[in-house]
Amino acid sequence: MAVYNIIGICLVFLVHSLWCFNLYNNKFNKLLSECIYLSIAVLSALFCICFCIIDGGNVYQKIKILFSIAFIIVSTSFFLLSKGYFFKKVFLYITYATFFCVIYSLSYLIVGRFFSSDEESYYLMGIAIRTLLHICALIPYICWVKDKILKVRVYDKKQWIPLCAVSVLLFCLQSVWMTVGKSVWNYHSYDIVIFLLLLIVTVGLYVVMIYTINYMNKCAENNQVKMHSQFLLDQIKNYERSEEKNSQFRHDVRHHMLHLASLIDSNNLNAALDYIEEYDKAVLSLSKKRYCQNPVINNIISSYATRFQEKNIPFSVKCPIKDDLQMKDIDIVSMLGNILENALHASEKSINENKTVGLYFAANNNQFVIVCENTCDEDLELVDGIPKNKGIGILSILNVCEIYNGHVSYKIENGICSVCIVLPLQ
Repeated sequence: MAVYNIIGICLVFLVHSLWCFNLYNNKFNKLLSECIYLSIAVLSALFCICFCIIDGGNVYQKIKILFSIAFIIVSTSFFLLSKGYFFKKVFLYITYATFFCVIYSLSYLIVGRFFSSDEESYYLMGIAIRTLLHICALIPYICWVKDKILKVRVYDKKQWIPLCAVSVLLFCLQSVWMTVGKSVWNYHSYDIVIFLLLLIVTVGLYVVMIYTINYMNKCAENNQVKMHSQFLLDQIKNYERSEEKNSQFRHDVRHHMLHLASLIDSNNLNAALDYIEEYDKAVLSLSKKRYCQNPVINNIISSYATRFQEKNIPFSVKCPIKDDLQMKDIDIVSMLGNILENALHASEKSINENKTVGLYFAANNNQFVIVCENTCDEDLELVDGIPKNKGIGILSILNVCEIYNGHVSYKIENGICSVCIVLPLQ
């Protein structure tokens, strides 16, 4: 097998590894992920070299086998090492594979205008242009696209399935054309027309899919805005109830003072002191409790504190959080609102008579930590620290953790379910 074939296959492994490393967030830290992907690329390249130098067999058949091996090895590594929804990862990887086919075909169409396919320079230049195009495409993806993909707030993982189906169809079209066109048509003039038509269809459908993703993202954001609005409305209602009680209390102040004066006139000082203490407690109960300086968190906690009180569920909060928390309001609402909503439902359903819910915050060393503990039944099944049956609420929490590269873990012990969320904040 010619040297340029070995070089081409090795560069394919390198390009695949570079793309998969940067395509999405990895489960491990950056240094460990780099070492893993680099090792995969080097070992695969060594395997290719050994496979290529073996005598016998059809050269093009060997190339097809090695391309398939490259695709399988690197794709498997990507799905094992990256985190996030499975179908979201499928969509990203198949999209990359589709445009890999496009770049592959484009590189040899360009080279075919200047060299004959019988010349060795034809393949060498094709490999060089293909690698250059891949690296040039990787730079804008890392700089502008990756962060936006990470922050897509689509909470129903099933919404990715039709997008995956369309991307797989486009990949099949591009890969078939790349294979058949390269080996049979040999890139004649009419191949350019076919390539352009396929490219227009591919780009057009991806424009529609990107629009669909943006629409789903906006819908998810609107749902969180509605949830936030509901918390604000609950807070306003609480203030209105407090103001109504304050008005009644101010109206009765004269009667309280007259009664206190009569106790003092009759030298019944102990009764007067008891009445003053009772009066003081009544005044304090009318004042609206402030849980923290962050208005969004305070509104959410206040809203649920009222709901817990109505359900006769004791609710304790420790929230030494300042106002400058570097998170978007809709993400705070999505995460904290769903945590407390799940805690409320779990406590209501629990057969434990001593129901309780506790919410604790901490912010230090550029980390934001939330711990929520609530009574629950023991039948909640966990898989790797996450409830097996994930509803929209838990998916929303996981989505926010994914956006901020955070970590969430659940634990059940002695009828108490605790969820711990750690978010690294800059």
